[in-house]
Amino acid sequence: MMLRVFALILTVLAGSAGLAQSRIPVGVELVLAVDTSISVSREEYHLQMQGIAEALRHPDVLSAVEEHPGGVAVTLVHWSLGSLNRQAVSWHRLRDAADVFGFASKVEEAPRQGAGRGTSISDAIVFSTELLLENGFAGQRLKIDISGDSRHNSGPSPEAARDLAVLAGVTINGLVIEDGDRNLAGYYRARVIGGEGAFVMSVARRGDFAQAMRRKLARELAPVAASQPKGVGQPQNYARQAGRWMLNALRSSASSIGSNRAAEGSDRMRSLRAMAFSIRSGFSFSFHSLGLIRLPSAG
Repeated sequence: MMLRVFALILTVLAGSAGLAQSRIPVGVELVLAVDTSISVSREEYHLQMQGIAEALRHPDVLSAVEEHPGGVAVTLVHWSLGSLNRQAVSWHRLRDAADVFGFASKVEEAPRQGAGRGTSISDAIVFSTELLLENGFAGQRLKIDISGDSRHNSGPSPEAARDLAVLAGVTINGLVIEDGDRNLAGYYRARVIGGEGAFVMSVARRGDFAQAMRRKLARELAPVAASQPKGVGQPQNYARQAGRWMLNALRSSASSIGSNRAAEGSDRMRSLRAMAFSIRSGFSFSFHSLGLIRLPSAG
């Protein structure tokens, strides 16, 4: 049933004939999305960058990377609000210790970007998912590793962005720095993470960040178990194309919120979430139910 739904979407996608693009095969495509909003001090920012670099250099993580025949693809994102989100370190293909250590050094040296006054988890998910859909790799699994110290407080709900990212074949995992918010892990579990095998880890202090990140990366980059059926966790081109279209619709809806078209934007957000839920649940839907969403024209 899900394949039929995707096929229906693809009939209205512009340029759908060019699905078979040449991509470099890798085991995992991973976006490391780090909160750089003003709630994160300069010292805390450096602790996070050092923590990621130390985690990458750990033998457990190196072993996980080297077990993938084609390696893994990783990038670093600094996020806060949509217009301020940046790809702080570009995509790198990691296959051995030299690759990993080189990427880790760039993470440590990355200047802080996107120190906004708000925290938009939905913007971070959309930005990161676009990077996964638009790069030159063909990963067996697509993942976003999103870390933060506060709840979403700006823009569309994170649930909508999460549902559409999952629909595009992405798994979103979370690492929360509680800093007094003891329910932040539960918030991430309910509203942020999603996809196959999604999980949340939490640390009470930033000093524990490196150890938690090491455990998290080793888990996220671990090769698929040999017993797993072939094809599981291998997003196809149709999923990338469908996800790209729906993220465009999400962005359009987000731009309506806060303007004189706020009601229209909210309605479209609800329609998108309903569509994502229907597809994820294996139910069919009709384009009539998407009346508030203008489909792209062919050609």
